[in-house]
Amino acid sequence: LKTTQAWVWCAPILLLLLFDKRNKVFYLSKIKIAIVKLALNRYIKLTIPKTKMLTKEFVDPSMTLDICIPVISKIEWHKFTITTAPGDDNIVLYIQIVGQWTASLQRLYLNSNDDLVNNITLFIDRPKYNTMKYVQLYKRIYLICTGFGITPFISFIRHVIYNQFKYSKLEQINIIWVINDSHDFYMFNKTLSTLIHFPMFNLQIYFTNNIRSSKHREAILILQDHLFKQNGFDIIAGMHQKNKTILNKPNFKFIFQDIIYNNKEEKKLGMFICGNMRLQTEILNKCR
Repeated sequence: LKTTQAWVWCAPILLLLLFDKRNKVFYLSKIKIAIVKLALNRYIKLTIPKTKMLTKEFVDPSMTLDICIPVISKIEWHKFTITTAPGDDNIVLYIQIVGQWTASLQRLYLNSNDDLVNNITLFIDRPKYNTMKYVQLYKRIYLICTGFGITPFISFIRHVIYNQFKYSKLEQINIIWVINDSHDFYMFNKTLSTLIHFPMFNLQIYFTNNIRSSKHREAILILQDHLFKQNGFDIIAGMHQKNKTILNKPNFKFIFQDIIYNNKEEKKLGMFICGNMRLQTEILNKCR
């Protein structure tokens, strides 16, 4: 007949759950018209028109958005990074097709007519901040990412390009992008190709895809070098760049030596990482 004490352990978890649900109830917005498109058969581009809530809340780049698509699941919520800048007319999410939920969204696109795809109903929570809000603490920053991990930085890059006065304190933005799939080049080519016109941006791409034939590799490097010297066009990335794409894995030991050498007077650098845990651990150790 003794009173159980289990509620003591369950109460904090229940309170957290109720707090999360309360936020979703009070800040929820229903979008009836969202456009779904398939990109390169590997990614989904979801375009969401801005509501009053989104216009008010989406004020900083690289914020994340929780979405629920009832046609797929009424209880599943997924978080994605917004790739458009706050000043853009619509919000665009690039979704990599991995897992059951994204595969269901792909089937919805493939099996439905255009009207349904262009009028899909979804629920969204208010946008949330991520670590990119700290960029203005630094004069020089490094954005290190792998593959699709560049997504959080695309919104920030676009925002800097269109709001240079707001980021006038930033002297240099260095982007180190490690990829092993050529499809990734074409996803963000339009935004990244404009960086050559802005002195504050420095993009370095490492393409780690194995090229089996050494002769093939040699021919590519010769052609790449010739065209790059001629007009600054990089054939591997398919765009004009300040630096040639490197066909190798990055050696962060040498990269950090260069960072130290090039920033002798600037002691406070911002390092932002989006990639696998192995990369994050390596960069964190190098920072220390």
